[in-house]
Amino acid sequence: MGAWSRFLAAAVLSAALAGCMPPPPASEGPVAYPADVRTIGGYRIEVRNLFERKSAGGGDAGGEAAEDEPLDRQELRILRNGQELAKVEDAKIDYFGGALSDFDRGDKRNLVPAIGGSITGATEPELAIESYSGGAHCCTTVHLFRLGAERLQPLGTIEGGNFPVAFRQLDKDPALEAATYDNAFAYWKASFAESVAPQVILEFDPASERYRFASALMRASAPNAATLKRKAQAIRRDPRWKQRANGGDGNISPALWEEMLTLIYAGNGAAADELLRQAWPRDAIARAVFRHELIDCQLRRSIYWPDIAAMNRWPADPPGADCPS
Repeated sequence: MGAWSRFLAAAVLSAALAGCMPPPPASEGPVAYPADVRTIGGYRIEVRNLFERKSAGGGDAGGEAAEDEPLDRQELRILRNGQELAKVEDAKIDYFGGALSDFDRGDKRNLVPAIGGSITGATEPELAIESYSGGAHCCTTVHLFRLGAERLQPLGTIEGGNFPVAFRQLDKDPALEAATYDNAFAYWKASFAESVAPQVILEFDPASERYRFASALMRASAPNAATLKRKAQAIRRDPRWKQRANGGDGNISPALWEEMLTLIYAGNGAAADELLRQAWPRDAIARAVFRHELIDCQLRRSIYWPDIAAMNRWPADPPGADCPS
């Protein structure tokens, strides 16, 4: 399911939850209607639709009272003994694996943790909530909580942005890993449909109790010289290079930086440079400018840049003052 499908799914979810609404409370001002209430252990989990309460005098000439106005917002509340312990508000909210989740369900690697089941390998129940900011593109966030016997423990968030988050079991420990994509290159030198989005694997870090970049799971061996040459030749065959070589305004194929970033996110920055050298036709100055904009500028805007720099033994410097805005 793509970004547009997620937008439609959010609309379907909103309509379904609206059908579950009880009569509104009597107070005036902003109100919330519980739409999905669940109990896990001693915790009460509520997903609620937010409305703006209309005053009693807001009816028409016939005396009919005005209906409350939907705010197109929802909130999650986690309560215990009537006390609110956590709240998340966004355009749409759902339990992970519900209507907002748009990972490939045909991919057997992708798992949906049970509500109240184990995500990080802990013996206490855990909860994954997905929130969506609305719109055809952006942004999805997964919020994680441990519903402990002694206390509620927030476990941070996983930023999906324009792209889905999926849970997988990729190593021998019981904690699930999270697979998502880096949003740093959305619309970079390309339309959204052609934008490159390198995949990122995150693993649960018990010390920080957060999901972190999983360098060991991301790392891969560099391709041999023959493979690298074959990839470079395939990129050079793109007709846009010919337009450029003939003085036209042809664009650079996104396949170039897609292949380069695949290598870089696996710790093979030197191989990415060699691919660029072989794939770029003639103009060494233009090639150097492109590399600077890709690696020294845009890549450094990634939220994963410090980890990527460490994998490739590069200094984790910020974008330079000469980088395009």
